[in-house]
Amino acid sequence: MWLPPALLIVPVVVIGVAPFLVEPFVKLVTAAVIGTAAEVPSAYLKIWHGLVPALYMSIIAVLGGLVMLALFNPALRLWDAMPRPEAKTIFEALIAAIVKLAQVLILPLHNGAFSRYAAVGAITIVVAGYYAWVTGSTSVADYPVQTASPVLIVCWAMLVAATVGMVFMHRNRFLSLILIGIVGLMVSIGFVFFSAPDLAMTQFSVEVVTIILLLLALNFLPNRTPVESTVLRRMRDAGVAIGGGLASFALAYYYMLRDPVAASISEFHLANSYKGGGGTNVVNVTLVDFRGFDTYGEIIVLGIAALLIYALTEALLDGPVRAKLLNRKPGRPQAGGVHPMMMVVLTRVMMPVVMMVGFYIFLTGHNEPGGGFIAGLIVSIGFVMQYMASGFSWTSARLRYPYHGVIGAGVLVAGLTGIGSWFFGKPFLTSDFTYVRIPPFQEFELATAALFDVGVFLAVVGAVMLSLESFSRLARRSDTKESEYPMDIDPSRQEDTPPQPNPQGA
Repeated sequence: MWLPPALLIVPVVVIGVAPFLVEPFVKLVTAAVIGTAAEVPSAYLKIWHGLVPALYMSIIAVLGGLVMLALFNPALRLWDAMPRPEAKTIFEALIAAIVKLAQVLILPLHNGAFSRYAAVGAITIVVAGYYAWVTGSTSVADYPVQTASPVLIVCWAMLVAATVGMVFMHRNRFLSLILIGIVGLMVSIGFVFFSAPDLAMTQFSVEVVTIILLLLALNFLPNRTPVESTVLRRMRDAGVAIGGGLASFALAYYYMLRDPVAASISEFHLANSYKGGGGTNVVNVTLVDFRGFDTYGEIIVLGIAALLIYALTEALLDGPVRAKLLNRKPGRPQAGGVHPMMMVVLTRVMMPVVMMVGFYIFLTGHNEPGGGFIAGLIVSIGFVMQYMASGFSWTSARLRYPYHGVIGAGVLVAGLTGIGSWFFGKPFLTSDFTYVRIPPFQEFELATAALFDVGVFLAVVGAVMLSLESFSRLARRSDTKESEYPMDIDPSRQEDTPPQPNPQGA
């Protein structure tokens, strides 16, 4: 390592002692850079220039080098003793600091509490809406308020009473479910009052199915919800709820009494329902034609929800909760049997009627209130009646098609119906219709939207029944062991009382 510096230092020392040796070379290089020798400035080289700044700087550089040379060995030992900085360690420490900072900033809001998320969202919406209200230009509500009939006042009072009762008695789960059913029924009546029979039928059917499924779910929950929130938190939640409710009331009140500035989109649907979709039922045509893509996404979400319920029940049956379900000791059935004969016979008789009503609702949905969604709910109610009357095992033993496949078939049929329009150069889910006459029948309408409605029907039936079947599997683990009592109840049986349990469990 000493040879290269020595080769450089020797010329420096020689030139420093005898600078005139390199003066011609310096002038030659300067002339080459400038371009001509005539323009080379006059300069000379010498050893001593006097006490100038360059001398002081050289002295400082030499002294600094001597100091660094004297301190080199101690500094080297100190460097060896210190830990080596590693990029991986520095990177991990930086990431850990960022994560800790993110936790400090996010966890106070994003802590898994749904009530907190709802509160933040509601406050944000109300504040933004209030700002838009006070800074925007709104017309005065000038429509007269309609007079309410005694029936409407009673329905409104029931709705308010059920809602207020939910606030004060929400910890009683069973009573809360009854109050929720009252609220849903009153909403259905409200749809009837506003001339929306499709929505009323859908709401009522959904309420029936939902209440039954929730009753099954409540079978595995305590009767009462424990008090976990403090008084201060409940006061905060009450304030947020009241603010959001008043804001919703003000918005609805204003829009129901104002003179519309622009034409409503409903006018387009009313004008194009029959001309564009071939149906006079504007609601059904909108769902399967104008907004078919929305409906297609909704049945997919519905199917995913049912599959998630199935997955959760599978996890319960295979996890630590399974032992608790198997160890439950419910009471003995009543003398009339596990499933009353009257209910069994009645539901068997009603089943064909329910199927016929569902089929009728499906066929008339394009021109009258109904459609695939409502028909699917009605048919599901028919199956639910069989579960309630004859038992889970009896009904499941007669299952011929898996509900997973029914959901998949519904989504597939709806999707293939939409894809079919591509072969005619039309966008996805573009429907078409025509009129045909097959003797001796009268002329009737054929619409591709009916195939899409078939997919909706299958998806709804599959989702409801898969959810019901999932809860029933839990019930078979926790309720009275169905192997001990007759599940195959046949109206032709002569026995009035169930046979005694087999002590060997056969």
